Amino acid sequence: MSREIGTITALITGAVLCTGTCVQASISLVSQSRSVATSAALPPITDSHSDSAPDFSPWTRTVSSTAGTGNPGATASASQNSSISTSTISAVMQMSAQRLGTNSTGSASSMLNVVFDVLDTPAPYSIIFSSAIAGDNSGAAASADLTGPSGSVFSWSRHIFNNSWPTSPRSGTLPVGRYTLGLSVGSSTGFGDQIGPSGSINWNMSIPAPGAAVAFTCAGLFAARRRRGS
Repeated sequence: MSREIGTITALITGAVLCTGTCVQASISLVSQSRSVATSAALPPITDSHSDSAPDFSPWTRTVSSTAGTGNPGATASASQNSSISTSTISAVMQMSAQRLGTNSTGSASSMLNVVFDVLDTPAPYSIIFSSAIAGDNSGAAASADLTGPSGSVFSWSRHIFNNSWPTSPRSGTLPVGRYTLGLSVGSSTGFGDQIGPSGSINWNMSIPAPGAAVAFTCAGLFAARRRRGS
C-alpha cells in the first residue's frame, strides 16, 4: 500500500480551491444603475423621455422622442435589455438619433453601471461582446470600463474615427475586492446630419457559477486521491 504525501491542492480556472474542503469565489452585488434617455428638439418644441431600473431584476425598456415631422425635425430612440446576477451580467443596448434641418437636435443614450464585490478567493471571468457605431458625425460613442481595487482592469471606447475595443472574447481573473462595471452607448446629432448616428453594445460577462464546478472538481480530486492509494 502506498501513502499519499502532502496535501492535494488544485485551482481550477481560478474559481475553486480544494484542500480537503472546497472554497469557492463568492460574488456579492452592491448596487446598480441602468437607464435609457432620449431628447428631440425643434424650438419651441422639445420632447424628452427617460427611464431607469428600480433594482437588480431583469430590465427591458425602450424610449423615443420626436420633434417636428420631416424636414425640419428630429427623432431619437434608446433601448436596453439587461440582466444582472452573481454569475452573469448581460446587456443589449442600442441608440439612434437623427435630425433634418439646422434648427433641430436629437440625442439618445443607454447606460449600465454595476458595483460588485469578489469575496473569499479570486474569481475568473469571461466576456463575449460586440460594439458598433454608425452615422455621419463623430458624436456617437460606445464604451466599456471595469475598475477594481488596483485601478483599471480595462477601458474600451469606440468612436466614429477611433476604436480601442479588442477582439472578443476576453477572459481573466479578478482578485478579491470591489469592482465597478460601466457600459454606455450614446450620441447627439451634429450639424447637417442626414444619416443620424447610431450605436449598439452586446455584452455577456460570465463569472462561472460554482455549484457544479465545485462538485465536479472535488469529486475529481477525491478520485485522484483514491487512485494514489494502494
